[in-house]
Amino acid sequence: MIKYSELKEAVTADVAEELKRILEEVDELNKRYHVDSIKDDIEVLIDETNEGLHRIKKIVKGLRVFSRVDNTDDLIDYNINEGIENSIMVANNEIKYYADIEKNYSDISTITLPGNQINQVLLNIIINAVHAIKQNGQRGLIKISTYEDNGYVCCDIEDNGMGIPEENLNKIFNPFFTTKPVGEGTGLGLSISYDIIVNKYNGEMTVKSTLGKGTIFTIKLPIKYDTL
Repeated sequence: MIKYSELKEAVTADVAEELKRILEEVDELNKRYHVDSIKDDIEVLIDETNEGLHRIKKIVKGLRVFSRVDNTDDLIDYNINEGIENSIMVANNEIKYYADIEKNYSDISTITLPGNQINQVLLNIIINAVHAIKQNGQRGLIKISTYEDNGYVCCDIEDNGMGIPEENLNKIFNPFFTTKPVGEGTGLGLSISYDIIVNKYNGEMTVKSTLGKGTIFTIKLPIKYDTL
């Protein structure tokens, strides 16, 4: 019995020393690889990754919509609020450096239109707003509102950029007219947009502007579009 007790004590001591050595090594690895901080941050990292993946999914969806812009023979159920969101996503790389977006969406009717060129119009006006703000040299604001009025779905896009001189207001929808420096604009964007809204979709497109204060473009599209 004496020998058994001595053996048990020796084994127990050895095990305790070995466990102590292993725990010390584990502690050293924890410190070396910052395991505790990674454990604290892992949930945040997973949330941010999921958020990034969701953002990428929305961008890809928006780009897929824009890839169908020339498919003008296809009738689609078009919601202008969704169209604005897609346009903002596509233009975000320019918007984020110069402007904030304020959205005032109404619960509006879906309209059936051939093709999806309205998104291209929205994108063109939003980009123009960014450029007008950029000329001011300070961060600006773009307000986008949607509503219905007398059988039309309407969208106002307002910026607090440089504005347009009064003598140019009746020219901006003319082909090749531009107020941008040489080499920075073709003068076709607003002309094409006007043609799409007014001539192709029987809508209305107007502009109001005050030099030094900003510009507001208004688009109106008929809720009941005559496809004949």
